[in-house]
Amino acid sequence: MILIICEKYRIARAVARSLKATTRLHFGVFTNKEITVAYVRKDFITLTPLSKMAEGRVPFVPAKYKMQVTDKTTDRRLRRLFRTAKEVVFASGEGAEAQARFFTLCRHFRVGQPTSRMWLTQLDHEAIKPIFAKREKGRVLHYLAQCGLVANGMEMLFDYNFSRVLDRWYYEGKSLTRQEAVAISLLGEIDKEHERTANNRQQYYITIEAAGLNLASDQTWETADECAAILEAIKTGTTVKARMTVSETTDPKLSPHIMTTLQMDAFDNLGWMPTQTIAVATRLYERGLITSPYTDNPQRGIMPLQPLPHRASGNERALYDMIAHRIEATTIQPATRQYATYKVEIDGMTFSRKWEITEPQAQYAGTTEQECVIEAKAVVPYTHGRLYPLNFSTFLYNLRRLANINPSIHAGMPYNRYDHEWGTVIEGLEQKGFIAIDGDGNIHLTSEGKRLTIDLEPYDLMFELGGDRFNPGAILLGHTTGRKLISAFEQWITETVGDILKYVPKEDNQAAAVQESDTFPDTFPAQSEK
Repeated sequence: MILIICEKYRIARAVARSLKATTRLHFGVFTNKEITVAYVRKDFITLTPLSKMAEGRVPFVPAKYKMQVTDKTTDRRLRRLFRTAKEVVFASGEGAEAQARFFTLCRHFRVGQPTSRMWLTQLDHEAIKPIFAKREKGRVLHYLAQCGLVANGMEMLFDYNFSRVLDRWYYEGKSLTRQEAVAISLLGEIDKEHERTANNRQQYYITIEAAGLNLASDQTWETADECAAILEAIKTGTTVKARMTVSETTDPKLSPHIMTTLQMDAFDNLGWMPTQTIAVATRLYERGLITSPYTDNPQRGIMPLQPLPHRASGNERALYDMIAHRIEATTIQPATRQYATYKVEIDGMTFSRKWEITEPQAQYAGTTEQECVIEAKAVVPYTHGRLYPLNFSTFLYNLRRLANINPSIHAGMPYNRYDHEWGTVIEGLEQKGFIAIDGDGNIHLTSEGKRLTIDLEPYDLMFELGGDRFNPGAILLGHTTGRKLISAFEQWITETVGDILKYVPKEDNQAAAVQESDTFPDTFPAQSEK
């Protein structure tokens, strides 16, 4: 008998029907003479919380991570199934964390039989049969499980130890995940850059009117007097040489949605936070209406499979239409754009202007040498660009780039939630009061968030946690092992938290945060639906 494990009842029922396992043994267990499909909850086996093991010690790293079974009745029923199975198959559309749970399940039941994986990229009846026939085996599944186990272990260590750090720093009852620490540190860097820009001294540049264009100097000067002296040497009515270059670019071709772009699109167009997007997408997937949303491969992006039934909810219809329209947009030929750059050089100084040609023509492309007459000149104060507001979708895009995501080692593998669920990270920071998202979708640090970035700054968590050093994906690529990676993280968390506990934030940090709250308020009007 082949035993197939599913983590959701709806998925177990769909797999059982497709493989004709129609006899119901217990709730969530379906069988025939050759195949048994069993539903096992994700939390059937859980890690024992470190708070129960640490006895208040900080920093704390356990000598051994302990597991506990949450349902004894299910445990007894499953034990008989595992004992009689000749092969154990895991059927899921999720990535490393799901494979880690299956690995833990097999260890708990002491599985010595062969194991394999069904990549449930879609749940329609006709797709499940070939997915079962082509189920995957091999060492790659072990590496994927190790990736998930290490990610979960690091999450536990960081959550326990840093929640105690935040208590010491007067953020009572608050906690941070690793990804939230990366995100809040990045926001702190952006905020610092904004302050540096805002505090820069006033600068000036020179403009000239020539060929009907306003050309600006590439160089800037600190005083208007310096500009005025240079301006005297530029004579109006003088004929000078100019160069006009027209270049062409082609817009990137749209790909089907992946989870991250779906979250961005749903936020911008529907006003949805990432958790809602994931929930609605998961319902559509489990009903066999779209392919799995748990993908990070644009070549295997989210696509509609069946027409939406009339009984679908308004939210389901809105997201389904967005996915379908994206697929339609992928068939549109990308537009070719032309940009013109006009440059003039006077006494070693370059004056230029760039613009998009509204009606491009193939013959425009290239470079031409011209002459023009200087018609007017002026000194203009240079205003430094303000970095805020930072839009939700822009920040999510940059977070995902910061994660330095490595490609999966084969096309069928879905994403690893540790690397790709950055949308819910932003949402978590808002729920904890460290950031606020205004009605236009712009992100701002609250006063408490501002203070936290100041407190975290010396420890460079964005680099330590957002780079390759502790990236579980390195296990998949064969760059390290799970044991080496978790040992290195345990050493880092012990040293870092030990160092942090020697430091108590200064009162002037809190005062600076309160002053900053006058600029960035703690609350904004609720995000409006668009």
